[in-house]
Amino acid sequence: MMPPGQASPQGDSLFDDDFAANLHREGGGYGAMPGRGSQSACDVEQQANGNAKLANLKAGMCSFGSSAVTNLLMFVLLPWAMFTITMWPFALGYHRYAVFAWTLFGCLAASSAGLVYGSFTSWGNPRMYWRWLGMLCILACVLGMVLGLYDYYKYGLGYYVYQNSRPYSDVAPSENPGAYLDAGTIDFVPEAAIDTSRAVGYKDRGLMFCVAPIIDTTRLAMPGARAREDAAHLAPSAGAPKVGFWAAGIDCCGPRGTFWCGPLLESRVRGGIVVRDATPLAQKVVPSYMTAVTEASASYEIQAPKDAVLVQWSAMAPEDVGLDIWSQCTAFYSRAVSTYIVSLFAIVAFGALIYDASQQKAKPKPIYNNKR
Repeated sequence: MMPPGQASPQGDSLFDDDFAANLHREGGGYGAMPGRGSQSACDVEQQANGNAKLANLKAGMCSFGSSAVTNLLMFVLLPWAMFTITMWPFALGYHRYAVFAWTLFGCLAASSAGLVYGSFTSWGNPRMYWRWLGMLCILACVLGMVLGLYDYYKYGLGYYVYQNSRPYSDVAPSENPGAYLDAGTIDFVPEAAIDTSRAVGYKDRGLMFCVAPIIDTTRLAMPGARAREDAAHLAPSAGAPKVGFWAAGIDCCGPRGTFWCGPLLESRVRGGIVVRDATPLAQKVVPSYMTAVTEASASYEIQAPKDAVLVQWSAMAPEDVGLDIWSQCTAFYSRAVSTYIVSLFAIVAFGALIYDASQQKAKPKPIYNNKR
């Protein structure tokens, strides 16, 4: 360890001599000098240089404690903290706090760059230690920002889209679907039902996209000529009736005529969640559903408007819509944070072992004199 302003012959190595010696754990384990019992590296330095000279040191081996373990752990803990703090506002708060997220990212990235810059100054010894630590922190900030934005645009944005959508109730299947394009949930009138006999499944990307028309059953129970007219309106052989609302689901139907998506047998369930492609990074499902609707229209002579509304039958309350998407958003953040610290720990531990082995190999072998 050299005072400020004085060049160090070991300045370009990852650790100075005392730090490297600690890795061998000869005599006192990590944090002890070989052959000095339990005396730490910092204690030895204090005895050699005095308390006054130690007080003038601005950076070095003892910056994060007296042991090699502590200093090595900084290669894990500090970048991990940078990653965790940077990713948090991007992943979980970018919708409302975008300015704060970018400001925090700039401050942490600048602080990390300061560590790299310090390694080129006279007080930044051992130089390679601070240089690599700073570079790891910069990488952590950038990676936290990228994964945070990915998490937001794949999961988080969908949550806010549904939260800002409107719930509708007592909707008749015969109404114009274009009036409900801003819907998050739709509850139909009690007379509404899913015509499972006219369901169609469309296979795409290994998934079966299922649709079935939502009809008004009261038209089938009307007496006289009106009943025959409305029955013909719903019959596949009598013209082309219009169906603007379709029940939808994935892998819950056959190619034709079978449909079991959602709680169909629960009488209290009369609607569900409107299917949307709410986030740009999520897999698009609406085009595949609309292809299934087109096939159903051709197979059963049904007119389906271009603005047909797809409804996933569900008992979920309007205020709970999007919570499953939010849980996916938080789960992705938790997995990213956990995976990052485990990966860093493995990389740093492996690097320390490689460095220790290289130091042992480069250590000169003792010469024994057999002459008495």
